[in-house]
Amino acid sequence: MLSLAASIIFGIVFIMLLIEPLPFEKVLFEAISAFGTVGLSMGITSNLSYSGRVLITLLMYIGRIGPLTMIYAFSIRKRQPNVNFAEEKIAIG
Repeated sequence: MLSLAASIIFGIVFIMLLIEPLPFEKVLFEAISAFGTVGLSMGITSNLSYSGRVLITLLMYIGRIGPLTMIYAFSIRKRQPNVNFAEEKIAIG
């Protein structure tokens, strides 16, 4: 689970570094803080573009519900219930 969380964080950080002209340390701190939903900031959130803010919001959401829960929700399949109904001929009369 740790490697899954780290890959999500570093994937978003990589995308943010491509679209935002900010230092690596500040972007990494914002991403980890957003994923952990701790409320800390380096003060760059107001300087982010719209797409950067969407990515930070996405990280907050993923961090809140948890990556394992998110994967389970997407991979769940409907199972056919294994129910056998009783059948019997009823003698009337």
